[in-house]
Amino acid sequence: MSSQEQLDPIIPHIPQEIYDIIIDQANPHRSTLYNLCLVSSSFLPQAQRTLYQNLNISDDGFALCSGWLIDATRAMSLFRTLTEHNPALAKYVHSLYHRLASHHDSPDSLYWNLFRQALRRLTNLKRLTITCINPVLDLYTGCSFRLEVFGSDRACDEPVVQEAILQHLAAQPNLRSLYAWKLFRHGEHLPLYLCPNLDALTGDRRTIEGILPGRSVSRLTWIPDSGEDTSSPPLSISAELSNIRILSLGGYYKRPSLRLVIPYLPSLQVLRLFGETRELDLLDELALIADFSNIRTFIWTAGFATSVKWVYFGDFGDKAGVEAQRRLVNGWFLRSRTLETAYFQAHKPRLEPQCYFRWRRGEDEPVEVGYTEAIESHGVVSWYS
Repeated sequence: MSSQEQLDPIIPHIPQEIYDIIIDQANPHRSTLYNLCLVSSSFLPQAQRTLYQNLNISDDGFALCSGWLIDATRAMSLFRTLTEHNPALAKYVHSLYHRLASHHDSPDSLYWNLFRQALRRLTNLKRLTITCINPVLDLYTGCSFRLEVFGSDRACDEPVVQEAILQHLAAQPNLRSLYAWKLFRHGEHLPLYLCPNLDALTGDRRTIEGILPGRSVSRLTWIPDSGEDTSSPPLSISAELSNIRILSLGGYYKRPSLRLVIPYLPSLQVLRLFGETRELDLLDELALIADFSNIRTFIWTAGFATSVKWVYFGDFGDKAGVEAQRRLVNGWFLRSRTLETAYFQAHKPRLEPQCYFRWRRGEDEPVEVGYTEAIESHGVVSWYS
């Protein structure tokens, strides 16, 4: 060994996989990920991939879903990063949630022009949700991504808005999950050649009646509109409802009673109720759970986000309701041969992780579990947490 070799320090080689594991452990602590980017270039690729994978752009003061909370000013900075400063980052974006409520009045179109340019860069985008008061008609022009999940509010009644959304759907043959709010008026339908592989659908009644016929959707989220008919049976979609295995029912406004929909859901295995209940007899409603012939899991989300706090109706989401829950679930287990599990949301502040009490057949006491087990693990499509 030469004298120079004796003096040179031995620098250990750390496999890139070790750096990637460290990044995975740091997620979702974004400040830590930022700092790791500054420590070593070896951290940079995986950290960037993690930071930009799921983006959340919202202007209402709190995140409605997991991801990156950002206001409109920072959103423009993000768009410039993806289009001008470092376009290579765009390939990492797989999910984008966009919720802005007040930018259609802007005197200049800089924001929307930047947003259009950014969308065209997101070639690997798989999940896209855009809600705003007045959607831009040519927002999707020139986009090459192939979505698996798409969500959009129809925020005005102009036919050109509907036509723009339909043109966008025509370019998305891989779509599996669709959230379309107020997409159709009475009697309008989505052509069967659009969204041929749709498995999950979210919408108000008219949207559901316009999309469901002729499609094999198995997961349905029914969010009633303010002027929706909640008293007549869903006869026009009775055949398609018989295929539904997972149903999430409720929202800001009054929903149809379970007594009305039970006869149309013979295959239902998972039922989630959430949101407004003031106009319904809650105890009478919950007593009907065991009447679903094939139900395996029931989920009760007592509150609904209206601003920055939860509004609760009844006491079933709080620990004070545990004895009431016990009486309910014991009655269900006696009457139903198929029901195995029931979840009741616990009373938590809006910004804390959602918590549920889980009741299982054969267990005397509930177990506290998180949102992932109560909602996501059962395949429930939840656009509103």
